[in-house]
Amino acid sequence: MTSAQRRYREGLAHLAAREFAEATVALEEATRLEPGQPAAWLALGLARRELDQPEGALAAFARARSLDPALPQVNGQMGLVLQALGRLPEAVERLAEEARRFPGVARNHNNLAMSLVASGQEAPAQEAFVRAIRVDGDYLPAHANLAALFQRRGDLGAAEAALRQVIRLAPGDAAAHARLGQILTTTWRVQEAEPVLRKAVSLAPEDPSAARTLAWALRNLNRPEEAKAVARATLGRHPDDLQANVVERLALPVVYAGEEELARARRDYSRGLDELVARGPRFAASPGQVLSLAWDNFYLAYQGQDDRALQEKYAAFISGLGRLASPRHYEPRARREAGAGQRVRVGLLSSFFRDCTIGKYFGSWAADLDRARFDVFAYYTGHVTDDFSATLAKSVEHYRRILDRVERVADAVLSDRLDVLVFPDVGMNSASYILAGMRLAPVQCAGWGHPVTTGQDGIDFFLTCGAMEPEGAESHYTERLVRLPGIGTRYARPGPASAKSRGELGLPGAGALFLCPQSLFKIHPDNDALFARILAAEPGSRLVFFRDHDDPLTGHFRRRLFGILAGAGVDGEARTVFLGRLDHADFLRVNACCDAMLDTLHWSGGNTTLDALAAALPVVTLPGEFMRGRQSMGMLRLLGLDELVARDVDDYVRIAVRLGRDAAWRDAVSMRIAQRSAALFDRREPVEALGAFLESVACGA
Repeated sequence: MTSAQRRYREGLAHLAAREFAEATVALEEATRLEPGQPAAWLALGLARRELDQPEGALAAFARARSLDPALPQVNGQMGLVLQALGRLPEAVERLAEEARRFPGVARNHNNLAMSLVASGQEAPAQEAFVRAIRVDGDYLPAHANLAALFQRRGDLGAAEAALRQVIRLAPGDAAAHARLGQILTTTWRVQEAEPVLRKAVSLAPEDPSAARTLAWALRNLNRPEEAKAVARATLGRHPDDLQANVVERLALPVVYAGEEELARARRDYSRGLDELVARGPRFAASPGQVLSLAWDNFYLAYQGQDDRALQEKYAAFISGLGRLASPRHYEPRARREAGAGQRVRVGLLSSFFRDCTIGKYFGSWAADLDRARFDVFAYYTGHVTDDFSATLAKSVEHYRRILDRVERVADAVLSDRLDVLVFPDVGMNSASYILAGMRLAPVQCAGWGHPVTTGQDGIDFFLTCGAMEPEGAESHYTERLVRLPGIGTRYARPGPASAKSRGELGLPGAGALFLCPQSLFKIHPDNDALFARILAAEPGSRLVFFRDHDDPLTGHFRRRLFGILAGAGVDGEARTVFLGRLDHADFLRVNACCDAMLDTLHWSGGNTTLDALAAALPVVTLPGEFMRGRQSMGMLRLLGLDELVARDVDDYVRIAVRLGRDAAWRDAVSMRIAQRSAALFDRREPVEALGAFLESVACGA
């Protein structure tokens, strides 16, 4: 055995023992003594790579490849180092060569796929991951990486399938359980997510990430006390964990058992918020936690009260920590010096630019602004993609889909040097709320996608519907109020409806049908007695609801409602219908088959009212104190149908009962709705007014 061979074997022994410094010394001597041995150069590259010497590793691998281009691993190892150095085209070339030379090794295809992902080539990356799985169906990294790719692309069904394969292969993989649980919650299968998330927590009790998602799921299943218990368990290990502290103090029910529970929940929320503020100095020691906070105060606004003071306090707490964590994102932004004829740069940022209420309301803000005057940027931060989001992507010059940390999203917006940034739905999730507190453009606006003041200093203006705001509405907002005409947006006329019969839709064939199509969490306990009076006054009528995605939430609502109905002598089981989820054509047909829509108190219909009116279904409403309880009123008054706007609860009952029993009057009202509906749909005036406002504030007016 030569000296070179002896030192080579010593180097390999050190490599096996993970003694990388010693391995490097031995292998450098082996290559010096006998420089023509490619295997020794390959081993030296491996040792240097482990010592975080990428340039030295690359040189060793390159020497091995020059001596034997077909040597197993050499192209692959070169590719991995090139990828780490950011030299992605070269990395892809080397890893592709390794996969071509040795196609029977699953790892080679997986490594190639990862380099393709890093270089933004997602379609060929997917093909490479699939090839790895074809080579070895039990190759765990390919399943896990494929799941991450699908999740990033918004294909959550495929991501779920890949994660289930990971769990099949590695039942103890806590991260896979946590990711699967997150996907199940994102796709509105919260009940199914609960056991998966509990398993993740049991597998990794020290990691709070799965516990955070579990607490969110329990809250959304209307079990806030259990959510708080999960948070307290986390606090036992991590007493200054920000999210656990927020959950333990601010978790609210989704569906209230009654007025007493609602009042108690509001008192607890207010007290808990004060406690959080008092603990602020402790959180200030690790303020970066706030940038990954995954909890919202969304359900507060459904209590039907003035939330301005609570929103201001919550915003100050969140933004105060944010400024400590990332001060550069909160710095004032100077107005851009625009040259003559230069367009206003307007950005819109949302997690809901898809086929949902937010997309239907605010997609036209992005699509319809005059391109001669505006350079439009749309930032979509949501996980779900569909035909709507694909269409929106084609309608704007600059479409950015960003699934990343809040700081990365903020940096992407800053890099576009906007004049005005619009958040259509601040408060729908935690990320939008955190971003809205930053200063990412000289002028920042919120829309009424979540129609309650943000409380944020970072938001200058609140864009709202003039027809829906009461007098003195300015006092409800910390922002300056901007009233847009009409319904504030160009809303496309819904339709067409299907042609199904009542029976085919699961509706009774006889009797008046009163439709309440709102999500169950929107139905305040104050509505229950109103429903009971109407059903009692109109024998044989039925009240039609839609079940929640999760059966337990529907059960909570039914128990509350049926108790009130029983007190009025009404059999809840016999007099209510709970339909499942329908496609939009069938949903519109349900509207057409009913006799009246009963609008909800405190939080009226928006998208649902527009669907009802598109189907010529009369809507009876009692406007509330705040804009969120006056949306239907605004629409009806735009149609000249004030007779459907009640003065008080007695008038509400009178109008509803008449619609149920007076077919001639109901038909006349329906005809007037159909004749006048053009006042609501496909109107250009709101977006034109929005454009005029954006130009004025961009110019400093």
